[in-house]
Amino acid sequence: MLKKMTLLAMAVGALVAFAVPATASAADQWTYEDAVIPNGTEVAESYEGFLQFTSPSPPLPVHSTFGCQVTVVIAAEGTAGGTGHAEVVEFNPTTTECTGTGVFTGCHLIGDTSNPPWTVDIHASDLKVTGPITTHNEYTSCPVGSETNLAFESVTAQTTSTTAGIQTIHIHGVATNGVTTTSGTFHAEGEGLLGVDY
Repeated sequence: MLKKMTLLAMAVGALVAFAVPATASAADQWTYEDAVIPNGTEVAESYEGFLQFTSPSPPLPVHSTFGCQVTVVIAAEGTAGGTGHAEVVEFNPTTTECTGTGVFTGCHLIGDTSNPPWTVDIHASDLKVTGPITTHNEYTSCPVGSETNLAFESVTAQTTSTTAGIQTIHIHGVATNGVTTTSGTFHAEGEGLLGVDY
């Protein structure tokens, strides 16, 4: 009897393990104006917010941050599989709305380069932006030097998204150097009609 119950439990467990991914993947879809984005259709949404990187002590002499207002554009496309595909296609820091602390006090951003597009995956109840994501900043009047280079394998993008649209995105990630973090909050510049149906 015990053997039969064990076999039954294993069979039920196998069915549940098989069924959960199929159910979960069917619900994770990109939407626009409260509807799943059709196959072959692409839509884009702009988000603006303050993004900063933070380096503790050590490796820097004091806890230091540098951040700027940044515009990010996410483009999503509907696919035949239903889940769709999305990328960060633009990452544009302003050079006039930046601030630094610690060793970055007084630094002025005069140029930047990065390497989008970066894939945006629906990941549990959050989004995951994967790269590698690289940023190169050039500064003037900066005590620590004239440039910084950072790389991130991925960053987490927490949203309060519904199918009605993503209004706010909270970014967090740790650089490949293991100590520098990035964080920021972005808000939809328009109506925020791009969404995710988790």
